[in-house]
Amino acid sequence: MPVLTDIKRQLEVENTDWDLILNDIISRVFSAADIEMNLKYSLVTGYTQYWDGDKKTLYFDYVNIRDYVVTDDDVALVEGRDDDYVIYPERGWMRSVASAFTSGYRIIKAVYNAGFGEDDYPMDLRSALIKQITHEFRRRKDSGLTSVSYQDGSVQKFKIDEWLSDVQKILNKKKRFGF
Repeated sequence: MPVLTDIKRQLEVENTDWDLILNDIISRVFSAADIEMNLKYSLVTGYTQYWDGDKKTLYFDYVNIRDYVVTDDDVALVEGRDDDYVIYPERGWMRSVASAFTSGYRIIKAVYNAGFGEDDYPMDLRSALIKQITHEFRRRKDSGLTSVSYQDGSVQKFKIDEWLSDVQKILNKKKRFGF
């Protein structure tokens, strides 16, 4: 089911009056999540990426890698062959099987399709992003707000453009550190 439909259901919005604003928030939140995780989940086709050689492990910009061709100094590599490489598509990295990849500047090249369509995102991540989007939509007019008091007397402090704490936990779980 499209993200927009899920969000409108949660917000109890039935008409299309808010679709433009919601689509803008959806786009912004999904892009910000990619940046926060230092790893892209959005769908891409025919993406080209280069790496410097002389490393054992190389990291793709995206996850869910598929339909890939990897070359080392313009020579096609064969996945799983004794002296070539193995790709871990779900996490977006590959490792040289024998020693490090050939030494050189931008010598390793991969052309691939990757990522997820909005409807195919991992469920925990998709749900967290939908929660963030509905939160931002509800608070869109409170741009300087730093706290909200609820009827039960609880107070929640945050900036409108900060990640909700449970959303941040999901992003941290998926985050690629140190690159």
